[in-house]
Amino acid sequence: MKQPRKIYASVTEFERQTSYCPMYLAWRIVDEARDYFRTPIR
Repeated sequence: MKQPRKIYASVTEFERQTSYCPMYLAWRIVDEARDYFRTPIR
């Protein structure tokens, strides 16, 4: 049986210029906010 092919999102201009992934940055910002306010964020 043939495996389904994985589809990846294309690299954006922001990622090319900065080497950062926007989802990773968002995760880090939420993580920092959670630590700062000392409360779980949903």
